[in-house]
Amino acid sequence: MTKKTKIISWISVAFLVFAAACVIAFNLIGSTVDTDGMVQEPFFLLPLAVLFVLISLITGLIAIFHHLKHKKQSAEK
Repeated sequence: MTKKTKIISWISVAFLVFAAACVIAFNLIGSTVDTDGMVQEPFFLLPLAVLFVLISLITGLIAIFHHLKHKKQSAEK
């Protein structure tokens, strides 16, 4: 595995950890109802978690394709 592939893989894992942190923070913060009847919740964390998961999947796929490409090139030599 090349250095570039390792870096891309770790970036993918980092974004997955960020997504998990967003979901955990959403559950820990919780939601409350004001006296006016308005629900107060950190809803922005859920779409942010989905975004981080998508970025993690994309960078993971890039790492896999990069690894396969270099594996194929080294087999041809």
